[in-house]
Amino acid sequence: MDSAKVLRVEALSKSFFGNPVLDSVDFDLEYGEVLGLVGENGAGKSTLIKIITGVYRPDRGTIYIDGQPKAINDVATARKLGISVVFQELSLAPNLTVAENIFVGRLPSNSLGMMQRPALFGVTRELIERFRVPIRPDDVVGNLSIGNRQIVEILKAVALKPKLLILDEPTSSLEGEEIRELFKLIRTLKENNYAVIYISHHLNEVFEITDKIMVLRDGRKVGIFDSREIGMGDLV
Repeated sequence: MDSAKVLRVEALSKSFFGNPVLDSVDFDLEYGEVLGLVGENGAGKSTLIKIITGVYRPDRGTIYIDGQPKAINDVATARKLGISVVFQELSLAPNLTVAENIFVGRLPSNSLGMMQRPALFGVTRELIERFRVPIRPDDVVGNLSIGNRQIVEILKAVALKPKLLILDEPTSSLEGEEIRELFKLIRTLKENNYAVIYISHHLNEVFEITDKIMVLRDGRKVGIFDSREIGMGDLV
């Protein structure tokens, strides 16, 4: 098994009430690679992601992380294995700062249980500088644009130190410059050797930001294509 592949799935299948929604899907993903996942509603995208992230258990098939077969039976296991997901609906507290949102539930504290704000802002600043994003640790999230809130949500996932980051329709509420800022962040993630699965119905975005594209239809893999070697019409 190739250790350069952060994720590999083989013959992944899932049915509900006898109705197959995922049928023998296999693919792999390398470190520093961005995979676009596309397909109509009901194609199996959501089910596939929920299996990889431990929400569902597959009926058949095997998931490999760094070449080793893993049973991902729950969300906590997926996180321990280095899989983070950013869903379409953001889960941020608007009255808290960027730093507090990124590290919510894991805030640094002293022996008395009091939050250590300098330490919190320091580690958040390092994260912001590493990924070159236009926000500050002390910004109140409720005052940020939708695009910058999306960036905070992604940094919140990155702070868990994942190997694989799954982005579910990340531009659904964005436009123009906000999308460009998001793509800058994704390219920086790629430069830092993160693997990314990018789910979107916007094919122009998928072609721009991904290395390869996997198409699902009726629960089956149609194919995986190099984003630079095919045209948009080939996927429609």
